[in-house]
Amino acid sequence: MDLAPYLPLLGGSVIGYTCMLFLTSIIDFNLAPNDSLQVSFFVIGIVSFVIGGFLSTYLAKEKKLRYGIYTGIIIIILGLLGQQPSLIYKLPVIHGVAIAIYVISAVIGSYMAILVAKHQKNTLNIK
Repeated sequence: MDLAPYLPLLGGSVIGYTCMLFLTSIIDFNLAPNDSLQVSFFVIGIVSFVIGGFLSTYLAKEKKLRYGIYTGIIIIILGLLGQQPSLIYKLPVIHGVAIAIYVISAVIGSYMAILVAKHQKNTLNIK
């Protein structure tokens, strides 16, 4: 069994989730939950998903957007299992929209990695 396609997914997911843990640990949880705190968690989630999607696609031999999609889903599962506040919302509609935005963020990170790989390839071909 070839583990090559799974290692970038694992690496990107772990780094993205670790980034989310680190950034949420910076925020003081003793603050009363309010809208500004929820927006902060939302932004932290987006940044973490972009980083995870970027890394998984950048590390993969195949430069495809599916790595970003899979990474986003894996980070969501890890975050929900770990009860990350950046992934938990009170209203189901907001929760569904937020999860969709997180997966789209991971795909954007994946797309950015594809652009970087193409730029690097073009730069190497010029020299």
